[in-house]
Amino acid sequence: MTSDRDLASPDVGLQHFAPTTRIPTLARHRLSATALSDTTAIVLFCGGAGTGKTVAAASAATALADVGAESVWVRFRSGDEAADGLWSRLLSALSGAGAIPAGSTLDALCRGGTATARSSAIADALADALARRRSPLVLLLDDLHHAADDEALGALVDVLAESAALRLIATSRRDLPALTGALARARLGVHVVGEDELAFTAAEITELLRVRVPELDEESIPAASSALHRESRGWPLATSALIAEQRSGRLSRPQSHGRFIRSYVERLLRRRDHTGRRMLLASALLSETSPALLAGMLSCEEADALLFYERLDEGGLTYWEDGDGVRWYRHHDLIREELARRARVELAPAEYLRLHRRAGTALRETRPREATQAAIVSEAWGLLTELLLTNPMQSLLHHGLVSSEEHRLRNIPQHVRDEHPVIGAFALFDEYLSATGRFQQSLNRVRLALGPGLAAAAAKPGLPGAVAAVLRMTVARLGGHEELSVRMAVRALEGLFALPTAQRDHIIRAIPMALSQLTITFLYADRFDDAERSLTLLHDAAEHRVLQDGPDAHTHFQGAAGAVAVADHFRSHAAALAAFSAAWRGDMPLARQRVALCESRRLPVGWHDSYIGAGYRLAAALCELDRAPRDPDALAAAATHRAALAPHEATIEHWPYLIWIDATIAALRHGPVEALSLLAAELDRDRRRGPAKTTPRRHLLAIRERLRWLAWRTAAVSNSSARPDLADVYTGLAARDPVFAQRALNSVLNARGGTHHPRVRVEALLLQAMCALDAGDESEAAASARLAVDLASRFQLNLPFCSLPRDRLEALSLLASGIPVELGHCRPAAVRDGAALLSPAELRALQGIADHQQVAVAARALSVSAHTIRQHLKSVYRKLGVHNRADALRAARTHGILAEPTSGPKGDG
Repeated sequence: MTSDRDLASPDVGLQHFAPTTRIPTLARHRLSATALSDTTAIVLFCGGAGTGKTVAAASAATALADVGAESVWVRFRSGDEAADGLWSRLLSALSGAGAIPAGSTLDALCRGGTATARSSAIADALADALARRRSPLVLLLDDLHHAADDEALGALVDVLAESAALRLIATSRRDLPALTGALARARLGVHVVGEDELAFTAAEITELLRVRVPELDEESIPAASSALHRESRGWPLATSALIAEQRSGRLSRPQSHGRFIRSYVERLLRRRDHTGRRMLLASALLSETSPALLAGMLSCEEADALLFYERLDEGGLTYWEDGDGVRWYRHHDLIREELARRARVELAPAEYLRLHRRAGTALRETRPREATQAAIVSEAWGLLTELLLTNPMQSLLHHGLVSSEEHRLRNIPQHVRDEHPVIGAFALFDEYLSATGRFQQSLNRVRLALGPGLAAAAAKPGLPGAVAAVLRMTVARLGGHEELSVRMAVRALEGLFALPTAQRDHIIRAIPMALSQLTITFLYADRFDDAERSLTLLHDAAEHRVLQDGPDAHTHFQGAAGAVAVADHFRSHAAALAAFSAAWRGDMPLARQRVALCESRRLPVGWHDSYIGAGYRLAAALCELDRAPRDPDALAAAATHRAALAPHEATIEHWPYLIWIDATIAALRHGPVEALSLLAAELDRDRRRGPAKTTPRRHLLAIRERLRWLAWRTAAVSNSSARPDLADVYTGLAARDPVFAQRALNSVLNARGGTHHPRVRVEALLLQAMCALDAGDESEAAASARLAVDLASRFQLNLPFCSLPRDRLEALSLLASGIPVELGHCRPAAVRDGAALLSPAELRALQGIADHQQVAVAARALSVSAHTIRQHLKSVYRKLGVHNRADALRAARTHGILAEPTSGPKGDG
């Protein structure tokens, strides 16, 4: 392991690299030469543990840094196998290195997360960001076999093919065909360095001896080099270990890697007294240890622990310093694994557990991931419960709960889960989500959501049931199961409110992410009362963090979002979601008050973090849209708020509302025909988003059917809808089926919680009044119109009146005062009699088909080509919303565009 401290002088641009080593490394010029070639874009160092892959890759990256390239080191680990593992780790490193342009699409992906984005979209954003760079960039992807997702690697090859500024140096324990196969080689220069090339040559060992053992005289070097090469067989780890041990002649014959490690560790232990052996074994129990941590584990002085590290002559020991100047030491993986195995044999069981327990206690504030694993190993269930409740879930989810497969939460015995309900709930999370990847195919999500174990856990009372219900709710939403997700959200909320106040206050402080997901689930289902209750808990969670941690205590998230104060983060999210809740349901005075609060407090919503700011931007856009029918300047303001979210659309889950806003802006600016065209394109793009559908998509169907009706398009009714909504109302109106439309209207007006959605209710009451007027019931029409006006006035609503044509509002205004006729959709006079829906040429072509039935005969009668007739018919189909000639003729006659036929076909065809 190596770093900028060893590999580059201070004036070299290698700023973001691997932890440092106190043992000088060998600059491997013959391996670096390939990376310097202008024709090589990918260099893969492939070999087993101890073959020096990382050191060789670092040498190559250093060689490129010497000619002006910046290198970013990305280390992968077990747990990065999920589809987004490569991108999550890579973008996190690039963000930390400052290599991502602010405001770019890639920056939005870093802040919003990569889990829901396709590899191709991330690759496009990365290529765009690289195009802005002035200097070359080298990515050193260490242990890439842990994140070898073929789709992601293929997308990375696409970026390399497009970006001359990017080089890739990778290390892996196995070949990666997506990087080195025929397809990649056909597009890029690829070079694979195998174990034979990684092995030290006799000349390199001679050079290494001069660096590592300067006291060795020149006459002794050739013999020592020959012995080292023979005994280590060029294996870099063995060579380094033997040089550090300075006993290169002890081995009588070459050994396998495994036998060498075992015999080497045996000699390390044999040369130490009891205290030294104990310190050596304890230093290998965790992946990294510091003198302070080792002293805490062994109840000794920190100076003694530091002296132990300084005197340790193990060849594979390295260290690095964190931002506070603390030095963290790590053994080579093979040596550490053998030492840890010996620790389980040599240490008494009670001592083994005690060392891990002390490590977990010491690390709980700074390294919750390692502390969690230590608590599981030591069976310190109280400490584990505290860790799970007091550390941000996002950090645990992003990096995995533990690094060891053996010590995962899902492997904790059932009797422990029963006795410690918090552990039981998180063990279910690990079992049902982490085991298969959080974002696999929709079918897997459904299976997980309906799994009997998680379903049984969600039915339990108290905290474990509430946590399990949240997990099941999340999976159900990903799988598109709206009803199940809402049911689980209700169960989780009831479980939290059923807790004693003191316990609930303590719990909500630890689960703000779960509360935000509860709120979003309720908002998508239009359950605004429940959303407000969960928002109260979410706000309380942030306030409790401020009160208990102190205003200056910053618990940091890990990953691409960087260090963000948890309290401010969730307080901002609560404020943004509260504003969106009020705006979407149509309480415009409250929505404007909450939007103003977000802006006056200057919370980091919208302009700092795309996800938590989306609710604020949506609320602000909705407020402006509702003013737009009376204030033309408000439409531009709404478009500005919408544009602020455009770079983040791929990373936030509120995209159906963004499309709804786009369609509404288009309708107010250009009319329903243009809006309908835009909406059709967006819905077509929606089909490529993947199998999971979010609940608010039904709002898109409602606005689509409304625009079809306003644009004078025909529709066919369907009785398959289990819960009729506004979309069915407009479908019935467009199909001239008043019975179907009235049945759907009754369902909307009588729906649970309908009175808590003023905007939808005002729109439904206006439609009810219009239908009653068409049916000749002026008394019912007047009553419904007055209710609509009163409700709209109370909540300061304008937008619902734009859902009716102006001529219908004029008729209703004669029955009820206060109806703003000018806000209605204005159809041209010709459209009202149906004639202007089609162009004169399209109308002639359609009339020709009506008269002659056949395209060829109609073409001859009109003195045009058959191709012209067919092209006009395609345009007619599109405008009338039909798919064949018979439906087009039927729709045209329904709208009065064509007269009913008075005779049979004309002509000779």
